[in-house]
Amino acid sequence: MREMPRWSPTLKTQLDNILTAPARPPETMNFMQLDGFVRAITLLPEFNLVANYATDIFGGEDPNYKDLKEASQFLQALFALSNTHTEEILSRKCSFPCDTSYHKSAEKRVNIENWCQGFLMGFSASEDLWCDYLEFYPDAEADTTLTLEPLPEQLDAILYIVETIADSETAVKEGTSPDDLDGIFDCLEESIIICGLISQALIDAENEALGSNYPELTDEELLFEEPQILPFVRSNKKIGRNDPCPCGSGKKFKKCCLH
Repeated sequence: MREMPRWSPTLKTQLDNILTAPARPPETMNFMQLDGFVRAITLLPEFNLVANYATDIFGGEDPNYKDLKEASQFLQALFALSNTHTEEILSRKCSFPCDTSYHKSAEKRVNIENWCQGFLMGFSASEDLWCDYLEFYPDAEADTTLTLEPLPEQLDAILYIVETIADSETAVKEGTSPDDLDGIFDCLEESIIICGLISQALIDAENEALGSNYPELTDEELLFEEPQILPFVRSNKKIGRNDPCPCGSGKKFKKCCLH
């Protein structure tokens, strides 16, 4: 199996050129938005291929690739970027492609605002999945000593920070103190890392609930090896939350024997 190239400045340029090509739909994300979007998707507590959300990247429109080569280049760069985010999540790190400090100048804030806008788009595209996990595993606890708040409240606090940075002018109009903006921007990196811990707590809770009838994925198996949109197949089939319950009740697993 062909190994996926590592994320690099060359792939970043390649991805940026594809996103900004004249043939792309007008609502196509820019690179900063895409990077935030990919982070949000890779943070999901359920295995997902970021390419499955490609429609969102192009504003719900056909990307109008020039040819198969351009489509392949896009997927290759997208998967390499996704792998980098996955590695950071597993390592409890978060790096940004831009300055994350607060600046009074809107021009100096635009990149981190775009990143946060992309993150929110990624979260919105997968919000139902987050809600399901938080509902099904209310006793899950994140591996952090920073707060004892329940996971939904922790996630709400993270989203407040991201939403504020995505549009700080509107946040101030809606009641956020301008004096708090420096501190809010400074909290972004830690907040995204904590989001990864919340995701891992929900994954652990699901694994415990489902038992050990299927192998856990290793860190290496969470990384993509080649740019193909293929469903992930486990060696032993995992019963999904929305699958029919194996007890024969006719109900979905999540509404029956899962709990």
